[in-house]
Amino acid sequence: MKVQKLLKNLLRPIVRPIKTKYEDLWSKPILDEAASKLKAFDNLDSPYIIVAVPGCLCELELCLRHIPIQQDLLIVDNGLTGWERSWFNDKHRQIPVLELGKKMIDHARVLDMILDNFGKAFGILDYDCFVFEPSLFDNLSKIESDVMMNALFCQTDNQLNIKTPETFIAFLNTDLINQIKQKFGVNSQSKYFFEISNEVRSQLKLIGVDKDHPLEQYKNYFDTTRLWTALGLSLGYKVNFIKELNTREADGVFHIGAGSSHTSLNRYWAKRGTYFWRRALETCPYSELQEQYYRNYGPMKTADIHEKVPGLVKELGNVYFENVEKIVARWEK
Repeated sequence: MKVQKLLKNLLRPIVRPIKTKYEDLWSKPILDEAASKLKAFDNLDSPYIIVAVPGCLCELELCLRHIPIQQDLLIVDNGLTGWERSWFNDKHRQIPVLELGKKMIDHARVLDMILDNFGKAFGILDYDCFVFEPSLFDNLSKIESDVMMNALFCQTDNQLNIKTPETFIAFLNTDLINQIKQKFGVNSQSKYFFEISNEVRSQLKLIGVDKDHPLEQYKNYFDTTRLWTALGLSLGYKVNFIKELNTREADGVFHIGAGSSHTSLNRYWAKRGTYFWRRALETCPYSELQEQYYRNYGPMKTADIHEKVPGLVKELGNVYFENVEKIVARWEK
């Protein structure tokens, strides 16, 4: 295992640029076309954007049931199957959808396309993040000019006492973020230290971030949005935390995590994601969706998961299971 990890680390500086270039080449035409269509959504007022990916509809449906009807939304269809696209459009003709194509594109590239072309501030919401307090949408959307984003979830796992926003739900100051991105030539994609310029490294040093003092202690790279967030902090700009929740807390909002996990039970977050996905599917009132997803992802039920993982309740905790049941109860409303 150690040898594999060492080999992976040695090959990363060679493989990463090739992979990035390849993904840029095939995704650019698709994203350029999508960017040209964004103008059609100029009428949206402080919208929240949800990126939908294959297999998400049982979670997305529940997410939408937690959003006030007056809140403007934009769904970005990032690789949904033809069946899923038709099913969603039939159910939600009133919700605008931006289609990207049949192949799923890296989330950070999609976010950058929106930041670069939408021209106004907007919110982002993961489909496995559920808002119990409707007022949070309005509170988040009131953003000051020197604030990069308003956020609810906060990560403090570093040696630097820097509060890093988690973007399960957040409201972004498009103009300010783009200024930071352009100033340093960066984007929202994840980056390792060897991939960033000397200028950026020097700037990050102003807030104590370097290779030995990462922004997030448990990650040896900058995750999605983290690089421009750190650079913004180094310039004196802010992140406004309306709440400072960790990823396992519930206070007016609850984030499941690993929303695209449908079958895996090998790690903590995969168990959270898979259990919820299965619970959302088995309780949903749409038999055609159940049939389609059970056919695609297997017939496993949550009772099967409890049998496979005997200590699941203790591992995931009462807060998790209480909120899962609170969320799926919205099917009945």
